[in-house]
Amino acid sequence: MNQVLRIIGAAWLLVACSVTAGWSQRVIPVSRRPAATALPSMTATPIGAECLITVLPSAETNDPNVTIADVARITGGTAAMQQRIGELDLAEFGSHLDSLPISAELVRMRLRVDGLDSRVTGAESSVVRRTAEVLLDDAVLSTCRSEFAAALGISETRLVVDLAQPLPKLSEILRGTDVDAATAYVEPQMPDRVRLGRQRIPLHVYSGDRLVKVVNATVQARIERTFVMTRRPIEKDQLIQADDLREEIRLVTQLTDGNTLEDFVGRTLNRTMPAGLEMRTSYLASKPEATLGPMVVKRRDVVRIVAKKGKLTVIVNNGECMQDGRIGDLVRVKNVSTNKILVGQVVNGREVHIRF
Repeated sequence: MNQVLRIIGAAWLLVACSVTAGWSQRVIPVSRRPAATALPSMTATPIGAECLITVLPSAETNDPNVTIADVARITGGTAAMQQRIGELDLAEFGSHLDSLPISAELVRMRLRVDGLDSRVTGAESSVVRRTAEVLLDDAVLSTCRSEFAAALGISETRLVVDLAQPLPKLSEILRGTDVDAATAYVEPQMPDRVRLGRQRIPLHVYSGDRLVKVVNATVQARIERTFVMTRRPIEKDQLIQADDLREEIRLVTQLTDGNTLEDFVGRTLNRTMPAGLEMRTSYLASKPEATLGPMVVKRRDVVRIVAKKGKLTVIVNNGECMQDGRIGDLVRVKNVSTNKILVGQVVNGREVHIRF
């Protein structure tokens, strides 16, 4: 009996070892790849490596600061990376210099300082020449703005002058002549009658005292004007509050004064006004001239403010009137202690009543 049990046990052990060996072969296959290629590479791409910088043998700029974009052509990579590389500064023109040598090695060093690893090819050195190109747009607009403001009697800060279309470069205007753009200058010839709107301005191009060419520039002059707009609908005969309105600044070609909130707050309308429309003084309700009494309060007069709500009365002695008014008129008054603006009815020359 013991002999039989030993034979059965040995058989089960043999079966178990065979199954285990089979599982081991299936679960853990042997890799045939070299150990060096079993894992992916963890090396990151250097910043800017996708961009190629080709140094040009010569270049021109009218800026005192020389950048990589001035001396090289940048290709590859994203537009943002190209812009970043192009804006890196390399050197600066001195007041006595009209050309600068820029080496390719300087470009490489500047890239490394900024942590970039772009490839630099092309010329080993670039000679950058500083041009004296006149920016006609800025020069013409500056002159026109000051001349228009003086002729129209307005502040330059309110005046906006634009060109109908950009002007050509001075070097393009002088093409075909014997005049160098570096020695030429431009004088706008202002007309006898200056006006807002579009106007043609002749530009005289001189070399010394000699008139070389005449080109025309079309400018448009506009001024800032304040418009008072309704913030919400206002009914006819409704007392206008400050938060019913808003101010909006626009550019116009009419030389007229705009309105302000003070022209309307505390008044009533002779019509209903929807939201978002321009307010005009002609929309204000007014009494016939024959029934108007004398002004009993004037702007900046010290008045007593009496505020009433039911049985509660509050009196403020240091009120300031913000506009002229007759008895019965609604005027704006300011509580000097709090700077709060209120609207009340003139009772006499010393007192304004507020009702809540």
